[in-house]
This record gives sequence, C-alpha cells and structure tokens, in this order.
Amino acid sequence: MNIAIILAGGDGSRTGLAIPKQFIEIKRKPILVYTLERFEHHPLTDSILIVCKEGWEEKVQCNDFYNNYYIHLNRKVNVPRD
Repeated sequence: MNIAIILAGGDGSRTGLAIPKQFIEIKRKPILVYTLERFEHHPLTDSILIVCKEGWEEKVQCNDFYNNYYIHLNRKVNVPRD
C-alpha cells in the first residue's frame, strides 16, 4: 500500500493573512486541493495522510471539502501535538 503524506501544517504567518497558505484559494480552489488532486490521480497512490496545524483539522476532515473538489481517495488527518 502506498500512502502519500502531505504536510499542510503551516500557519500562514508570512503571508499576513488570517488563514494558512494551504487554504488560500487560487481560481476558486484551495492550494491544498491542487496537491490532493495530484495524488488522487496518481496510479500508485492508495491513501493520503494529511498533517495539519491544530485548529484546522475540522476543515481538513470535512467531507464537503473533498466532495466539492471530487477527492475520493481514502484519507486520514493527523495533528501533531507538542
């Protein structure tokens, strides 16, 4: 089994925005979705593990987030704790 690990743990402090960079939308799609799509369509990817910053796990785990962009791979979200 091949698991893609996506590190989406930034907080966006250098952008000066209220949201992490991975959730900034470009052409009405969050940057994170572009990454997920690449792995979704790769023939060797069976599952995705997304590592995100504490406080953003609900957004990353929300099924609407994936359904809106047709991301259907098996996925798990992990939040590192100090």
